[in-house]
Amino acid sequence: MPELASLLEVADAVARADDQSLMGLVKASPKPEDVFRQIRQSAPFTSHPIQGVNYYEHSVLWLMPVITRSSYPSVACAQSNPASSQGPHIAAWLREWFGPENQLKCLDFIPSYDLLMAMTPGAIRGTLEALVNRLPNEGVQFNLLEPQDSAPAILPDLAFIMGSISRLVTAPKIPQAGRSQDVHLWQRVSSAIGLWIDIPRPESAIVLGTPSVFGDAMLEGLLMWVRETTLQHEGIEWTAHPVDSDLVGIEWIVRNPVSNDTIQIVRHIRISQIGAEGLDLILKTIDSSCSLTGVMKNPALLS
Repeated sequence: MPELASLLEVADAVARADDQSLMGLVKASPKPEDVFRQIRQSAPFTSHPIQGVNYYEHSVLWLMPVITRSSYPSVACAQSNPASSQGPHIAAWLREWFGPENQLKCLDFIPSYDLLMAMTPGAIRGTLEALVNRLPNEGVQFNLLEPQDSAPAILPDLAFIMGSISRLVTAPKIPQAGRSQDVHLWQRVSSAIGLWIDIPRPESAIVLGTPSVFGDAMLEGLLMWVRETTLQHEGIEWTAHPVDSDLVGIEWIVRNPVSNDTIQIVRHIRISQIGAEGLDLILKTIDSSCSLTGVMKNPALLS
């Protein structure tokens, strides 16, 4: 069980957007995976007192994975698209899916995996604060200075619908996956995205995940992307290398069985988002697709 002092230190550093202190806690801990778990659980949640009443408003940052299959245009963009009329419809359907007891905010654009991967724990909390209007005159901003991934257009593309839900008194609950409402939501959203990026048959081009808390959705989206990639490509080998104590780069070589061309994929993963267990699951899933066993280089950098 995590020590109370560690939990409080993590919560305080996340609230101050002090990423340097958070990574210091990771390095100082005999079990860094526990600290990463605490960061992952703390960053996408916040609570604020409501002035004049003895109530708190509790909020959570959520994502919904969106895969566009090989050779189809990407749905991801880095800014609002005023020409699209689909955003309000998608937000309304999500509001219905989450339930009337939750107040929903939704971005009117769909950020790519690259943009979200670049978010440190402090940036995740700051994005949530901006979405629930707790930071006046500040919008949602993304850091484009992180290492950019390389995945050719002939491979599946990963992006996310993004938003927040808030609730008074009690913490908002995201519905569990597996309800009949999931299929109805997927059908509506895929049709809207098809109109957005001009795909005639979106049901064959778009794969959607179920909305969930930021870190859970990032992990689900990555696993979906790996599975979609291996449907049309054979894995050959992979290597992973820590960039720092939080960021891991993965190089994955796949082959197109029709053309026999090999493709190098570069993907970065932030452990504070998906956890050490999530990283292990991703690497095992990639490894199971490859004819050669992969390796993690310089693992000491993660400790």
